[in-house]
Amino acid sequence: MIPPVPFREFLELRREAEAFLAQTHPSSTLPIPIEEIVEIEMGLEISIIERLSERYGILGSITTNFKTFVVDAGIYRQTNRYRLTLAHEVGHLLLHPEQVRAVACPTPELWKAAIQSIPSKDYSRMEAQAHIFAGCLLVPKQPLLDSYEEAARLAESRGMDLSELGDAGFEDVCGWIGKRFGVSWQVVYKQLEHEGILTG
Repeated sequence: MIPPVPFREFLELRREAEAFLAQTHPSSTLPIPIEEIVEIEMGLEISIIERLSERYGILGSITTNFKTFVVDAGIYRQTNRYRLTLAHEVGHLLLHPEQVRAVACPTPELWKAAIQSIPSKDYSRMEAQAHIFAGCLLVPKQPLLDSYEEAARLAESRGMDLSELGDAGFEDVCGWIGKRFGVSWQVVYKQLEHEGILTG
């Protein structure tokens, strides 16, 4: 059995991401160089595996010796998803080390079985926390707010109001912001929701 996964609210996860960035990327240049952080600052290897998702149903994972991130080759070829996958795995490494150790197994098949034995509440909580952490890591709060304000000023100069844009228009705005951070428009949208800029 894995240790229970405690609840963590968004602000706590954001603080964890900010502290990690302060340690590993103090210059805060964008986009966050997540691959360099993993390989140089953390001293980990990244191994690209063909058909990882097809064989084991995962896009990426931490090896049980905590030395390597494995990533599906198809994801590696999709830059934004690759970056998010690395940040997600960093989240697991920092937030869930006891749980990762608890499912350590000698073969991928046994590891998969161990993962499937995790209670659904704990597994869902782990995945949600790692995903939120990844968003905060790749899209830090202040640069996000600055980019959103810039987008609002540009829209206003063209006689538009961001709050009145339809879904497609707002996706375009989030996509424009996302290019600065090396993430998809969906990640930007979710971070804007978390930061209270969007209230739905």
